[in-house]
Amino acid sequence: MLPNAVEELFAEYASAFARGERPRARAFLDRAGAEGDALAAMIERFLQAAPRPTASAEDAALVAGWLEGEPPLVTQRVRLGLKRDAVVDALLGALRLAPGKRERLREAYHELETGQLDPAGVDASVWSSLAEILQANVRELAAWRPPQLPLEVAYRVADAEIRLATGSAIRQHPLSEPDEVDRLFRGAG
Repeated sequence: MLPNAVEELFAEYASAFARGERPRARAFLDRAGAEGDALAAMIERFLQAAPRPTASAEDAALVAGWLEGEPPLVTQRVRLGLKRDAVVDALLGALRLAPGKRERLREAYHELETGQLDPAGVDASVWSSLAEILQANVRELAAWRPPQLPLEVAYRVADAEIRLATGSAIRQHPLSEPDEVDRLFRGAG
């Protein structure tokens, strides 16, 4: 890679940082190829000199909720005074889905909001619409994972009966064909 190209990558990184984004240094280093060490040194010096951003009250509330086990998307929605159904209705319109898809959309949004859905399969149009509705970088919030539980808590089963689904139980609830909601939220279809 040409030295000029490393400078261009650095300028791209620094510009994104200055806009308040959180550029991933690893992605830039990968793009730099053999000149990754030179770019890494430039980024390191920049980050040492760059002013540290201060957390807003909203950011602090998100982190506090996250530490208590509440998914950040839920915290953000509640902070805005929105009910889940209001977000679903706004998404239904923004994504131009048929009214008959509302319940499937509600289930998919619930899974995304509560961290049960892999954010990697979610379509860019969903992220864009949610960013407007929730007034936040929702893609980043959805990527937050809850703190790990101690193993003794995670595997504790007391006085609980565990039942496994049998083949006949599974056949009673056949999987539906992937639809537009599955494509938008799960990358299916």
